[in-house]
Amino acid sequence: MEISIFEKENFENFKNELVAELKSVLGNTTKEQPQYLRSAQVREMLNISDSTLQNLRIKGIIPAFKLGDMWLYRQADIVEAIEGGINKNGGDHE
Repeated sequence: MEISIFEKENFENFKNELVAELKSVLGNTTKEQPQYLRSAQVREMLNISDSTLQNLRIKGIIPAFKLGDMWLYRQADIVEAIEGGINKNGGDHE
């Protein structure tokens, strides 16, 4: 398995493209689309695993609400988390 390291510029470009795509998808919401998403929808949208989503939730990077045994995520919180960057402590993302 080959591991590649993103340079900061490449990461910023990727983040900007992802944010633009999410805004495009989320900006076209209708009353039929939920304001809250389930875990599976968020994982599919971000192309991440269940454990990655759980880590983002535990660290408070993506706020979530628990209803019974189901986790719900606001679409706006997901976009805000991406736009704010993954590292809220101000350090470099490496």
